[in-house]
Amino acid sequence: REEERGLARALLGLAAEAQPRGIGPLRAVLDDLFGPPAGTDWQRVAAAVAASRRLCVISGGPGTGKTTTLARILALLLRLDPGIRPRLGAPTGKAAARMQEALCQAAQGLPGEAERRFLRGLEGETLHRLLGLRPDGSARHHAGNPLDCDLVVVDEASMVDLPLMSRLLRALPRHGRLILLGDRNQLASVEPGAVLADICAAGEGFTPSFRDYLEAACGHPLSAPEGAGVLSDCVTTLERSYRFEAGGGIWRLSRAVLDGDADRIPELLQQEPGLGWEPVSAPADRDRLLGRWLEGNLCRYYEAVSKGRSVAELHALLREACLLCALRQGPWGVEAVNRQLTLLLAGRGLIDPHREWYPGRPVMVTRNDPALGLYNGDIGIALPTGGGGYRVHFERGEGELPVPAARMVNYETVHAMTVHKAQGSEYDRVALLLPPEPAPLVTRELLYTAVTRARREVLIWASREALTRAALTVSSRSSGLRQRLTAAGGE
Repeated sequence: REEERGLARALLGLAAEAQPRGIGPLRAVLDDLFGPPAGTDWQRVAAAVAASRRLCVISGGPGTGKTTTLARILALLLRLDPGIRPRLGAPTGKAAARMQEALCQAAQGLPGEAERRFLRGLEGETLHRLLGLRPDGSARHHAGNPLDCDLVVVDEASMVDLPLMSRLLRALPRHGRLILLGDRNQLASVEPGAVLADICAAGEGFTPSFRDYLEAACGHPLSAPEGAGVLSDCVTTLERSYRFEAGGGIWRLSRAVLDGDADRIPELLQQEPGLGWEPVSAPADRDRLLGRWLEGNLCRYYEAVSKGRSVAELHALLREACLLCALRQGPWGVEAVNRQLTLLLAGRGLIDPHREWYPGRPVMVTRNDPALGLYNGDIGIALPTGGGGYRVHFERGEGELPVPAARMVNYETVHAMTVHKAQGSEYDRVALLLPPEPAPLVTRELLYTAVTRARREVLIWASREALTRAALTVSSRSSGLRQRLTAAGGE
């Protein structure tokens, strides 16, 4: 396909342009931002790569410090290139908001006030907004009218499809840098392509000359395979998780899923603290577990609504627990689960199912609406205005965005959501419902993505057969991008 060929050429061309810094000045800034080297520090390596290449790709699982690393990279580039103009993009509004918020938090750990102020002034935006995409498919920014910036950062890059990534590369200015962050093992984009995974697969290790440069700049040896080609010098993988204890339950489970260890997964779910497994094979099993989930989580949320808790407190409660479904339709899909939860809530007198809007109704935006400042994946909470109407309250940084419910067009109730919609989010507790019958969408990548949304507890509701199938089914996408990037690797 021409689009694959064009993206491969653009990525390889970007990767080929090294911009090496003097080792002394680079080492001095790295020491100031990361501290003196003490063993191999892959966050430090990623920063050195970002400073010396036009393309930098950082892959890492949850809690590996991608945002912390990005904050230090931005501070590093500000010191080396005062006046640098970055733009921050993400595939969804929710991911863009989370990146901006996380960078503001990470800025507090930087040593210089100028760098902290610089990061706090950055705004996350959707890639659609960044590129100025219009309803007719045209874009404000393209090869003939590139972005007016020096650097583009894309978070949650695993969710970016091939056509959108191609548009972004075409809109990058001639001197511009590109930093991609994400988890190569997560679900790929809904639309065609698995761009981040393809880049990472084609870019393992460092070439000998660039390894020597990185070791001198970072002040420690690198234990990585020898790479072949320019793309391998642009990719860094963060392995250490700061969120999960090495050997903790969720960490062990995520490793077992990635290894496809179908025997080990049920053992961990039954034995490890913070993990749980409930076999389900019939709708009655599903309904029993939904009733238990409601009692343990949703009832508490609606009690807080009835007590008039603040919007911030209600959003915090929604972030504590999330029920995930692998599918959208059918008896095991999110649509049926949301309907059943609504009936259960109504049966307990917590909501009025005959009214479209009721106090506390959580809704998710399903299509971008720039006029309202709403983007696909945004979650809001409906609350009465006091005059008979409702407003839907969305989080925006440290504040909120209230939108009249009457102006809402594309949205759905979100007592549960699909795993795809949960990408980029974190919750204290996660429950995952898998259908007992085989389904093409239920893959190892989906299972891994669901498990790693949790910080403390994971519950899986599935038959043993469904769990085994998910662990052994690797998502397969016919994409020529990986082959083109790999074939060019030795050039």
